[in-house]
Amino acid sequence: MINKISIFVVFIILITLVLGCGGGSGSSGGSDDKVVTNPEINNLLKDFTDSVDAYIVDDMLEHLDDSASFTLTIHEGSYTDTKKYIRLKMELTENDEENVQQTWRESPPDGNGYVLELILGTATSGNESPSGAVVKQTFEVYERAVSPEIPRTKTDSGSIVWTLAQTTGEWKATAMVINYNTSSMNSSSMAVKSDGFTQARGFGFGGKIGL
Repeated sequence: MINKISIFVVFIILITLVLGCGGGSGSSGGSDDKVVTNPEINNLLKDFTDSVDAYIVDDMLEHLDDSASFTLTIHEGSYTDTKKYIRLKMELTENDEENVQQTWRESPPDGNGYVLELILGTATSGNESPSGAVVKQTFEVYERAVSPEIPRTKTDSGSIVWTLAQTTGEWKATAMVINYNTSSMNSSSMAVKSDGFTQARGFGFGGKIGL
């Protein structure tokens, strides 16, 4: 008799658990995220993409908060690096990098006919407001060149989380987190500098096809 009662109690508990889990879809992460429709935010993201493709430093930095509060964090596997605005700007411009990158992009014989494509996925946010938003996107990076001839190659992928705020009438990024997928083809976003120190220079996009 005791065994029958115990079995019955367990049966009731199991039914209760099943019914309780039935409406649980609302608890999944990101379910409240919506596509970003604010044109100013979408223009900021497009401008950033275009400036990375062309390697125009002033345009890359235009929509970042240049105060000491800005932070860029880069993750790839076990690697993590955090940099402030001043360091980021230095890395993007040191060793005449902007001219080097733009020369790569010129047609042969003056350049390599190099093309970088940063493709951002749909921007979504779960807390967009008139004064701020945390925006999430996936990204893919493709590179190709004419001389030497290198076919269009996917060299990186991952995700970006933007923390945006409207300050002095303009939208600015106060923080960025770039997560590189370690399973990407030729995925390393690291660059070995002359002193042997390995790090992700700038945002870590491009420069993976051996020019």
